[in-house]
Amino acid sequence: MAIGGLSRKAGLTALRREGLDISVWQFLKLGLIVMPPALVVALACV
Repeated sequence: MAIGGLSRKAGLTALRREGLDISVWQFLKLGLIVMPPALVVALACV
């Protein structure tokens, strides 16, 4: 399993442990929204 797959599984497990039932598709859509700005900020800090 790739590192991205492990992080997805860990993230979904953590959310479900907190009582949030989120599908893989919802998780991926949110990631597509959050990742680009986070990447820009991270690269701007280097």
